[in-house]
Amino acid sequence: MAHLFNKIYLKHRFKDIELFDDVLPTLNKLREKYKLILISNGNSYPEKCGLDGVFEFAIFSQDCGIEKPDPKIFQFAMEQIKCGNEELIHVGDSLQNDILGANLSGIKSIWINRDQKKSVEGIKSDFVCTTLTKILEIL
Repeated sequence: MAHLFNKIYLKHRFKDIELFDDVLPTLNKLREKYKLILISNGNSYPEKCGLDGVFEFAIFSQDCGIEKPDPKIFQFAMEQIKCGNEELIHVGDSLQNDILGANLSGIKSIWINRDQKKSVEGIKSDFVCTTLTKILEIL
Protein backbone atom coordinates (compact mmCIF):
# COMPACT_ATOMS: atom_id res chain seq x y z
CA MET A 1 0.00 0.00 0.00
CA ALA A 2 2.85 2.39 0.84
CA HIS A 3 4.26 1.81 -2.65
CA LEU A 4 0.95 2.94 -4.18
CA PHE A 5 0.81 6.09 -2.05
CA ASN A 6 4.41 6.89 -2.96
CA LYS A 7 3.64 6.46 -6.66
CA ILE A 8 0.67 8.84 -6.40
CA TYR A 9 2.72 11.34 -4.41
CA LEU A 10 5.56 11.33 -6.93
CA LYS A 11 3.11 11.70 -9.82
CA HIS A 12 1.71 14.93 -8.35
CA ARG A 13 4.76 16.19 -6.41
CA PHE A 14 6.20 18.33 -9.19
CA LYS A 15 3.05 18.91 -11.24
CA ASP A 16 2.05 22.25 -9.71
CA ILE A 17 5.45 23.86 -9.20
CA GLU A 18 5.56 27.37 -10.60
CA LEU A 19 8.80 29.32 -10.70
CA PHE A 20 8.85 33.01 -9.89
CA ASP A 21 8.99 35.06 -13.11
CA ASP A 22 12.54 36.21 -12.42
CA VAL A 23 14.07 32.76 -11.88
CA LEU A 24 14.80 31.46 -15.40
CA PRO A 25 15.84 34.79 -16.98
CA THR A 26 18.19 35.54 -14.09
CA LEU A 27 19.73 32.07 -13.90
CA ASN A 28 20.20 31.97 -17.66
CA LYS A 29 21.95 35.34 -17.58
CA LEU A 30 24.16 34.25 -14.68
CA ARG A 31 25.07 31.02 -16.51
CA GLU A 32 26.70 33.07 -19.23
CA LYS A 33 29.44 34.17 -16.83
CA TYR A 34 29.33 31.94 -13.75
CA LYS A 35 29.17 28.26 -12.83
CA LEU A 36 25.87 27.59 -11.09
CA ILE A 37 25.51 24.71 -8.68
CA LEU A 38 22.61 23.72 -6.49
CA ILE A 39 23.03 22.77 -2.83
CA SER A 40 19.76 21.57 -1.39
CA ASN A 41 18.36 20.02 1.77
CA GLY A 42 15.15 19.30 -0.12
CA ASN A 43 14.00 17.00 -2.83
CA SER A 44 13.09 19.44 -5.60
CA TYR A 45 15.19 18.17 -8.44
CA PRO A 46 15.96 20.87 -11.05
CA GLU A 47 14.95 18.74 -14.02
CA LYS A 48 11.50 18.25 -12.50
CA CYS A 49 11.02 21.96 -11.74
CA GLY A 50 11.68 23.51 -15.13
CA LEU A 51 15.38 24.04 -14.42
CA ASP A 52 16.86 21.21 -16.46
CA GLY A 53 20.35 22.05 -17.67
CA VAL A 54 20.63 25.27 -15.64
CA PHE A 55 23.06 23.97 -13.00
CA GLU A 56 26.46 22.40 -13.62
CA PHE A 57 25.54 19.89 -10.93
CA ALA A 58 23.45 19.53 -7.80
CA ILE A 59 24.34 18.40 -4.30
CA PHE A 60 21.48 16.99 -2.25
CA SER A 61 21.82 16.50 1.48
CA GLN A 62 20.14 13.10 1.28
CA ASP A 63 22.83 11.91 -1.15
CA CYS A 64 25.87 13.05 0.83
CA GLY A 65 24.49 12.73 4.37
CA ILE A 66 25.17 16.37 5.24
CA GLU A 67 22.57 19.14 5.63
CA LYS A 68 22.93 22.90 5.45
CA PRO A 69 23.96 24.82 7.52
CA ASP A 70 26.76 22.29 8.16
CA PRO A 71 29.89 23.76 6.52
CA LYS A 72 30.86 20.28 5.31
CA ILE A 73 28.26 20.42 2.53
CA PHE A 74 29.74 23.71 1.31
CA GLN A 75 33.24 22.21 1.54
CA PHE A 76 32.02 19.25 -0.51
CA ALA A 77 30.73 21.68 -3.15
CA MET A 78 34.05 23.54 -3.25
CA GLU A 79 35.90 20.26 -3.71
CA GLN A 80 33.61 19.35 -6.60
CA ILE A 81 34.22 22.60 -8.46
CA LYS A 82 37.83 22.94 -7.30
CA CYS A 83 37.63 26.41 -5.82
CA GLY A 84 38.07 28.19 -2.53
CA ASN A 85 35.47 29.93 -0.41
CA GLU A 86 36.58 33.35 -1.66
CA GLU A 87 35.46 32.37 -5.17
CA LEU A 88 31.89 31.51 -4.19
CA ILE A 89 28.75 33.36 -3.34
CA HIS A 90 25.83 31.41 -1.93
CA VAL A 91 22.30 32.53 -2.75
CA GLY A 92 19.42 31.28 -0.66
CA ASP A 93 16.10 32.10 0.93
CA SER A 94 16.71 30.52 4.34
CA LEU A 95 18.62 32.52 6.93
CA GLN A 96 19.11 29.42 9.08
CA ASN A 97 20.23 27.01 6.37
CA ASP A 98 21.64 29.11 3.54
CA ILE A 99 23.01 32.27 5.10
CA LEU A 100 24.25 30.73 8.36
CA GLY A 101 25.80 27.88 6.37
CA ALA A 102 27.61 30.34 4.12
CA ASN A 103 28.76 32.35 7.15
CA LEU A 104 30.13 29.25 8.86
CA SER A 105 31.97 28.37 5.64
CA GLY A 106 33.50 31.79 5.05
CA ILE A 107 31.45 32.22 1.88
CA LYS A 108 29.75 35.47 0.88
CA SER A 109 25.98 35.26 0.79
CA ILE A 110 22.93 36.78 -0.81
CA TRP A 111 19.67 36.36 1.08
CA ILE A 112 16.64 36.21 -1.21
CA ASN A 113 14.07 37.81 1.06
CA ARG A 114 11.00 38.12 -1.15
CA ASP A 115 8.69 38.65 1.83
CA GLN A 116 10.98 41.20 3.52
CA LYS A 117 11.22 39.20 6.73
CA LYS A 118 13.25 40.52 9.63
CA SER A 119 16.75 39.19 10.01
CA VAL A 120 17.62 36.96 12.94
CA GLU A 121 20.23 38.29 15.33
CA GLY A 122 23.59 36.70 14.73
CA ILE A 123 22.88 35.74 11.12
CA LYS A 124 23.90 38.40 8.63
CA SER A 125 24.06 38.12 4.87
CA ASP A 126 26.44 40.14 2.73
CA PHE A 127 23.56 41.23 0.49
CA VAL A 128 19.76 41.12 0.65
CA CYS A 129 17.51 41.00 -2.42
CA THR A 130 13.75 40.89 -2.80
CA THR A 131 14.09 39.55 -6.36
CA LEU A 132 16.65 37.41 -8.14
CA THR A 133 17.24 40.09 -10.76
CA LYS A 134 18.99 42.20 -8.10
CA ILE A 135 21.76 39.59 -8.07
CA LEU A 136 22.76 40.78 -11.55
CA GLU A 137 23.31 44.27 -10.14
CA ILE A 138 25.33 42.96 -7.19
CA LEU A 139 27.64 40.83 -9.28
